[in-house]
Amino acid sequence: MYLIAQYRFCIKETLDDEMNRCAYRVSKGDTVAFDWIDENFRPAVFRKTLKYPFTVHDREDALQEMMELALRLCHKYDPVAGNYRHYASKVITYELMKLFYREIDHQSGEMLKSAEDITFEAGDYRNRRRDDPLDIILDEENRMNILHNRKVCSPLERKIVYYCDYGYEIKEISEKLCVSERAIVNGLHRVRRKRGR
Repeated sequence: MYLIAQYRFCIKETLDDEMNRCAYRVSKGDTVAFDWIDENFRPAVFRKTLKYPFTVHDREDALQEMMELALRLCHKYDPVAGNYRHYASKVITYELMKLFYREIDHQSGEMLKSAEDITFEAGDYRNRRRDDPLDIILDEENRMNILHNRKVCSPLERKIVYYCDYGYEIKEISEKLCVSERAIVNGLHRVRRKRGR
């Protein structure tokens, strides 16, 4: 009969030599080496973004932001500490979660502000709080540009603006267009940013 006195575990990371080499080369100033990392690491980062209910545009932005983070992480990477892929994957998972919750907080604050500032009354294109007629004319021209220029806004964004102009509420618009209320709110924020340019 044997008595087990102690356990010993041996944990070894899988070899990921090419990605480690590329990350090391980037840290030494060879930025072209990041192309290989981008090509091979981007699909995994994209799958991570699917865990969160981003819209298509927000997902693209998040993916691009995380790949920029992956580039910055090359300069912090220490080959002795382990594999670059594992290191970057853990950091990106955490940063995606922070980005998602930060976006939720921002949107809830924006929704409260927009509820105070904007009214979408049927047939009313003017903001009565503004007294300058030139501002009113510019606002209407900008709005017409958004509704009729396909290069400025997507078809969904143009439909959202169209229904808002005729007094529909966000819930009604989401039912008419068969998309979530969050997608409608995000579309309105994107249109507002484009109008501000």
